[in-house]
Amino acid sequence: MSTRPTLAEMKLQCRIDYDFDDSLLEMYEKGAFKYIESYINREIITDDSKELTDNQIRFTDELKIAELMIISSYYSNREAVSSTNMNIVPMAAQSILEMYR
Repeated sequence: MSTRPTLAEMKLQCRIDYDFDDSLLEMYEKGAFKYIESYINREIITDDSKELTDNQIRFTDELKIAELMIISSYYSNREAVSSTNMNIVPMAAQSILEMYR
């Protein structure tokens, strides 16, 4: 099972080499994780030892990739002022999430 993105992984994905936005990235990670759970309408479990119910799924490498893409999109569009210049979820991330619906 995969682990949720680390701060270092998020910074690499967003091409950030400074610490100023660390807390912002951590907020985006939480938001992206919740977005994925909502989108696939399933609870994502990160604990390997927990037994799954019917509406639960383990966190996979594919979901981690999707989450990193969403975090990057959130970061890139953090100053968007209208819906026309804001692409919340990249199509590649959405394609990954569709597999889990």
